Amino acid sequence: MFVPTKLPFDPIKNTSLIMTKYSNLSAPLLYTTFTSATVAIVLSIIALVKEDKIVYVDTLKLFASYRGSLKAKAEYEKKLAQWKVNVDTLTMELNNGITKYEKDKSTMTVREKKLNEELLTSKRQQLDNYRSAVSENAAKEDQTVTTQIYKEINDFLRRYGESHGYDYILGSTTVGNIVFASKGKNITDDVLASLNNEYSKK
Repeated sequence: MFVPTKLPFDPIKNTSLIMTKYSNLSAPLLYTTFTSATVAIVLSIIALVKEDKIVYVDTLKLFASYRGSLKAKAEYEKKLAQWKVNVDTLTMELNNGITKYEKDKSTMTVREKKLNEELLTSKRQQLDNYRSAVSENAAKEDQTVTTQIYKEINDFLRRYGESHGYDYILGSTTVGNIVFASKGKNITDDVLASLNNEYSKK
């Protein structure tokens, strides 16, 4: 809660000034003026000490436990597994080719040796190119999926905050951007339940 250390005016002093300034007014009018001034003072104090509704969520927990995130992760890992199978297949073909070449090269002509070596070089290049492509595609896929999931979570948090009347929803991470907050300020579990409930209806 924000508590002002100094009010923008002295209520007692200002009240005395008001009484002096309007001492020549009739009693009803003086009373009305004094009451209005008092109300204004009270409202000013309330506005100054108003407590913002601030809560926070564990963003890493939301990301890890969100059903949309779990589904995207499973699909991503499925692609990775298929890419690995392809890499393993190309690697095995290359190794088998090298083994056969080493076994048969003593009986090969110079031309046959050259053709086999060129073939093995080509297969090795194909394998290296494919590995590079897989690595690049995996990084792009990971970035795309992560960005999309965080967008979904942030969009939901915006709507959740508005519907619950929060002034701020802060995000807590492992870097310690929120050092301490009372237990009641952590709404991660409630948000996660609502987030997953919404996702299950898609």
